[in-house]
Amino acid sequence: LTPLCQAVSCGIPESPGNGSFTGNEFTLDSKVVYECHEGFKLEPSQQATAVCQEDGLWSNKGKLPTCKPVPCPSIETQLSEHVIWRLVSGSLNEYGAQVLLSCSPGYYLEGRRLAQCQANGTWNIGDERPGCRVISCGSLSFPPNGNKIGTLTVYGATAIFTCNTGYTLVGSHVRECLANGLWSGTETRCLAGHCGSPDPIVNGLISGDGF
Repeated sequence: LTPLCQAVSCGIPESPGNGSFTGNEFTLDSKVVYECHEGFKLEPSQQATAVCQEDGLWSNKGKLPTCKPVPCPSIETQLSEHVIWRLVSGSLNEYGAQVLLSCSPGYYLEGRRLAQCQANGTWNIGDERPGCRVISCGSLSFPPNGNKIGTLTVYGATAIFTCNTGYTLVGSHVRECLANGLWSGTETRCLAGHCGSPDPIVNGLISGDGF
């Protein structure tokens, strides 16, 4: 029998998790190159290639490179004051992570409500970062025949009401701007004081009708 010489074959290599390889020849001295899917990258210290050796094994001895998610900067460094975040999917600060944005009580959000870590390692919040603006309750008018102390109208502001001499305060003496954009308490009014009808006098008359 004539001896046959067959080319050494290393077989089809495995693909790394979240990655693949390029190369369609698996015989001696053939090379395959490992690649990661979008949003993943090889560790710098890992071999991105493998060569088929004479012993029929790939040069990486079956130890596949690892494709790790692309990291994004910490979400906290991307947000303005009073912005609150909550992770809704994925792993925090890694490719594919989704974060829901909202504001502290008394503030409302301007900008994107959902931020996502992208394959290029940035958050998709744009150049104008989402920000929180303080809620305003609108101005309160002075009650007729009374006075108001306090000019601010935003969340946490207070207004103090007093009435002129001879008038009685009805409603709230102090009102506060709440997180829902409404003033606490009830409308303040100053009503003229009432003394009631005087007691009758003996052998005399009382004239007047405004008591």
